Amino acid sequence: MSRGFLIAGTAFVAASSLPTASAQKFSRCDEATYYSAIDDRYDAAKLTFLLRSTHDRLPYTSSGPDVWDALIDLDANPTDPTEVRLVYRDTFYPAEPHGASDTWNREHLWPKSHGISSSGPDFTDIHAIRPSDSTVNSNRSNRFFSRCGIAEGETRADCVRPAHSEAARDTERDGKTFLPPASARGDIARALFYMVLRYDGSEPYTLNLQLTDCPDPNNPADMGFLSQLLRWHESDPVDEAEHLRNERACSVWQGNRNPFVDYPELALHYFGMPRDDPAEGVGYCSSKQTEPPTSSPTPHPTPSPTPHPTATARGTCLGLSAGDVMVIGMASDNPDAVVMVAMVDLPEDATLFMTDNAWTGTQFTSNEGVIKVSWL
Repeated sequence: MSRGFLIAGTAFVAASSLPTASAQKFSRCDEATYYSAIDDRYDAAKLTFLLRSTHDRLPYTSSGPDVWDALIDLDANPTDPTEVRLVYRDTFYPAEPHGASDTWNREHLWPKSHGISSSGPDFTDIHAIRPSDSTVNSNRSNRFFSRCGIAEGETRADCVRPAHSEAARDTERDGKTFLPPASARGDIARALFYMVLRYDGSEPYTLNLQLTDCPDPNNPADMGFLSQLLRWHESDPVDEAEHLRNERACSVWQGNRNPFVDYPELALHYFGMPRDDPAEGVGYCSSKQTEPPTSSPTPHPTPSPTPHPTATARGTCLGLSAGDVMVIGMASDNPDAVVMVAMVDLPEDATLFMTDNAWTGTQFTSNEGVIKVSWL
């Protein structure tokens, strides 16, 4: 569904480097115009190319317009543009000065230690950077986003509430996770969904970013926890303020949009359904070993959003076991063709999914694709 908003009367901090309210650097940012460049939003490869090819990288810090200026504009107090909203405090704070330990700094929602290089475009991507109180930002560190007691080995007894003395009252943290304020949870989820789609490791100094319920400690590009983020995406839906931020991030600052703000239904398509909450301190991986991890996003998705198939045991689906279906021929020549022989009786409406994405031991990579086979 396309949405439009009239942006009028926007005020700015007085600074020569900031654009005026009427200045729009990028003319292609109207929602309908922007996505008209591709014929299928459900094709991850096409959408990733669109996000990458329209991304005009901002300098992180400079004498001209930079990430500081963008955040002062995008996260300004609607009634007092000399203030910015601090993401984990959920309050407004003077925009100037900034960058000191007793003021505010720039929070990378996807932590730099989880696959963000200071030399790549992901480092300055304003869709996933927010103003944050410097001390609360340090308190969050590189923890995954989740409520307490989700990560394996952590319990509610380990929880600190609020996460910091200066954080919002509904925040919390344990040794591995950080719970942001309820007002920001959906926004953060959609920012991280965007990062997975935008960064596939094809550009210099970038990695193939992944959201998962089973972060691999040996994979620096893994970020958790996917199921928590999917729930927040539903419980904290896109509001007008988030739409307006997305509009200005594209038209004034960076030239590209966050598709998950424009089309929230894409989250289900690319990431599937959230897993059930695990028992306290057990973790998704230990408590849901019967469900294979989600491969996200898939370069060859189905035409409409569909949840991933429900598994009954690790490595099985609909009661099938290894060897029940034999692949006897395959041709990969656009289009791909596969010949299978069922060694057991299959339901008439069975649908099989085959992928040549590599298995890392905890999740599928997304370098190749998925083929959907309807059993006749």
